[in-house]
Amino acid sequence: MAPFSLWWLYAELPSRTGNRQETLDRFYALLHFVREKTEPKSGKDSSGLSDDMWRKREGLVINSIISHHLRHKEFGVCLDLIKDLVSRDSNPVAKAEYQECIDRENSDMVAINKYLCLMYLRDLSDSIKVLESVLEWVPTAALKETFIVNLCSMYELAYVNHSDIKKTLSSWIAHVAPDDFDTSCTLV
Repeated sequence: MAPFSLWWLYAELPSRTGNRQETLDRFYALLHFVREKTEPKSGKDSSGLSDDMWRKREGLVINSIISHHLRHKEFGVCLDLIKDLVSRDSNPVAKAEYQECIDRENSDMVAINKYLCLMYLRDLSDSIKVLESVLEWVPTAALKETFIVNLCSMYELAYVNHSDIKKTLSSWIAHVAPDDFDTSCTLV
């Protein structure tokens, strides 16, 4: 049997020549093979490798697949793969850390990533809630023109009465924002 790194390289190489689909097909086949090795059994496979080693390899293959999907902005597939990986992971600490990152909206970067994922999944109302929660939690840090423009654009996409909502946002900004903040970014 060939070394695992050779199998991984065999799956990765077609992407380097522009054949993305072949790479994904090979990685998904490799993932299937690795998952067969991690099915519940005695603890070691015929090659003598432990389940722990195969789980690490499963993580490597899934991360490679996620990387290829991210390059083509296929966020829904990426989230599904990550959730699947976390649900299979027997490490409760890793599960807790992942869930904490997803649930924590007081970090600008995590919240923005969550907002983008929700937006690409066409879940406009939840993506708006994420942005609004950032504004509530750290208003001075989130009061950036681009942030407000994105929020107002989401209002326009999601709500019929977006003018009223944007006026409310504009009046809230007038109370909270510094004097040099450009309130025209609310697009009212």
